[in-house]
Order: sequence, then structure tokens, then C-alpha cells
Amino acid sequence: MYALYSTEGFRMKLVTSELMRSIDSKAINESKIPSLELMENAGLGIAQAIISDIVLDYDSVKFSIFCGKGNNGGDGFVIGRHLYQAGYDVEFYYVGPNDKQSEDCKHNFELIQKLNLDTSEVSSIENLPEILDSDFIIDAIFGTGFEGAPRGITAELIAYINEQPQEIISIDMPSGLNADNGQCEGEVIVADYTYTLAQPKYGLYLSPGREL
Repeated sequence: MYALYSTEGFRMKLVTSELMRSIDSKAINESKIPSLELMENAGLGIAQAIISDIVLDYDSVKFSIFCGKGNNGGDGFVIGRHLYQAGYDVEFYYVGPNDKQSEDCKHNFELIQKLNLDTSEVSSIENLPEILDSDFIIDAIFGTGFEGAPRGITAELIAYINEQPQEIISIDMPSGLNADNGQCEGEVIVADYTYTLAQPKYGLYLSPGREL
């Protein structure tokens, strides 16, 4: 399902999470585009957008990138890798264990490891620094498919990120926000920027999601 959303004379096609999955499936199964290629292209595009939109005029920038176990986390690893290759400092915090990662997420996690980039598994909030030593936070914990309320360590992690002084860049959706109805049933990232993938989602334009 999709709808046309109009704001200030500009019209956008909004999609549900189900339609977005269908679009991805069609690209993979009918157009024969490998899922890893879709993730790579999306991550590269977002990294380039972050550079041109946000950090181009900075002399040096460090990103703290928080990655979940699903494909949103995989997007985060791809984005971080391209930011690193563009000359920016990056550090990764991932929700483990890594043997629970989706196949594409695990592939990109392993590429990060091969580059010997700074990676830390988040097993307890107490193991994280009180204040992150970075300029921006990238939120790649949950994406379009998220429903319900974050639980356990992910709920604590979202609250921790929101308490940090850095600006937050969310990938696809602010983690904890429902992509279909804009509702949040628990902790949710309060993002300064959101780069959504392929098509904008309903939840970004329905309250309370549009106010986050």
C-alpha cells in the first residue's frame, strides 16, 4: 500500500513496510539484483549524502555507529566503511552476538573486521563510555521491519544514545519507531537527521513519528 503525501507543493509516494519488502523482493528475485549489492549501493549513497549534507565543511569528524543484528545493522556497517574510506574516523558498537546477525549484516561486519576498524559488542550499557568521544552518532539498530517495543539491551541502548550530546543520524527509520503508523511503544531514537531508503515510509509523516 502507498499514498501520496503533499507538503509545500512537493508530493511524495509513501510506502508501508510490507510494500517496501515487496519492492526489495522484486529487485532481488525478478531483477536479479543480489541483496548484498542493494545494501552496498544504499550504504554508499547514504554515506555520500551524510558527507555532502552534514560534514563536508568540517576539518575532521568521528562517527560512533550503532548497528543491530538485522539488515539495518548491515547498512550501518556499509555506511561506516565508506565513511572510513572517505577519510573519516569511525567506531562501531554492535548488538551481539554476531552469530545472530542476518546473512548480509554478517558479511559486512566481517568486512569491517578485515579493515581492523574499532568494533565493540554492546553486552551491557555499563561497558560504554559515559560520553562518547565522537562528533556524530549513526543509529542503525532497527529499520523498517521493526514492530512493538525495544526490549532488554536494545531499549537501554536507545535511551543511552538519546542522552548523548552528539547529533543523531538515523538510517531508514529512527530505531523504535513503527514505519507504518508512526507510533512508538517504548524507547525510540530522537533523531536530528533520518536518511530513509528507497521510498519514504508512512511512519515518518504520521504523529508522533513526524515530531521525533
